[in-house]
Amino acid sequence: MSRIFFAFSLLILVALSSPAEAELMDRSEEHEGFFLRMSLGPSTLGLSQGNSSIDGTGAAFAVAIGGAIAPNLILFGEILSVSTTGPTLSGGSQSQATGRDASFVAASIGPGLNYYIMPANIYLSAALHFTELGISDGYSTGETDMGTGLRFALGKEWWVGRSWGLGIAANASWASIPAKGDSSGPSSTATSFGLAFSATYN
Repeated sequence: MSRIFFAFSLLILVALSSPAEAELMDRSEEHEGFFLRMSLGPSTLGLSQGNSSIDGTGAAFAVAIGGAIAPNLILFGEILSVSTTGPTLSGGSQSQATGRDASFVAASIGPGLNYYIMPANIYLSAALHFTELGISDGYSTGETDMGTGLRFALGKEWWVGRSWGLGIAANASWASIPAKGDSSGPSSTATSFGLAFSATYN
């Protein structure tokens, strides 16, 4: 997953180099300018292929950085990490817990659009994600090849200052993961559902 975190570092550098606005307008009417959202919350994560699957519950952390391209319409780049411990392996009618030392992680990055419905300050968000998954049994770790997918969110924010808002959102992600090292092999489907508590600067 080193490619994901390298891209995340570049995203942070771009954000730090963006100048702050000298004047801030009344944000109760429109969203404009620089955009930063950090979110954290409970999430599920699953990977299935045919009758076999692995799934678990854990936490998701996301950072989105971008700017307004029109009033209340935000173009952003996002990085997302969903991690679980002790996932469950299933095959046919059988299922088995992997234990507390095992982990199942998804790392994603990609561009997206966020639209605010004002003055309610409700937003709809959609992003194209490039996703890798990692599975560890506590002794060794395996990674999938990178797949593509989509992430959607519906949320509500409340202003706590001229530029900051706190919010809550429901989100869902889907990705198609190719067979490891074999583009002709069957792909797997990764899904994630969760809630997120967020802090947004805009």
